[in-house]
Amino acid sequence: MTDIPVRPQHLQYMIKLFHYHLSLSEIKRLCNQAEADVDTRQQLINAAFSADTRTATNALWAFTHFDDDHIALLADIRPQLIHLAMTAKLPALRRLPLNIILRLPQVDDETDVEFINFCIARITSATEPYAIRALCMKLAFKLCRHYPDLLNELNLTLDSLDSEPPSPGLYSALRQMRKAISKITKQKK
Repeated sequence: MTDIPVRPQHLQYMIKLFHYHLSLSEIKRLCNQAEADVDTRQQLINAAFSADTRTATNALWAFTHFDDDHIALLADIRPQLIHLAMTAKLPALRRLPLNIILRLPQVDDETDVEFINFCIARITSATEPYAIRALCMKLAFKLCRHYPDLLNELNLTLDSLDSEPPSPGLYSALRQMRKAISKITKQKK
């Protein structure tokens, strides 16, 4: 596929390309344009929630390449990203929004109990890919860390993973979460 001429006047062309497999360089170019241009970013947001799975996957993949300074631009669509992650049938359409949500800045009043329960349930789900389970583990910690009761529930969930042989990635996330939980519980004593 040729380079995407990503300019505001080529938005319709860009949207048509979402129906095809895009290369990493094309995704990064699109991401750079969306970081700089509100119209392009809005088109990407619309595409991220498209009924066409290829279009949605490409748009969400572009958002995962936003740099740390620009990822906060997506804070307004956090509820839609959470809904997509919780309802998507395809693993990629769960993993990509979870990845974006994890990178979004923490909101002080962020206690979406339904989303916390979703994350905790996915941690132990043997049917979920390891990447989704690890992301849910990190998100559950991020959401529970200020609430001792929820943190205790998360810790019990993590303990239940001891009976299964985790993948190296899941084991690494598990080790990181236990270390972080231990650090928080020591600070509170």
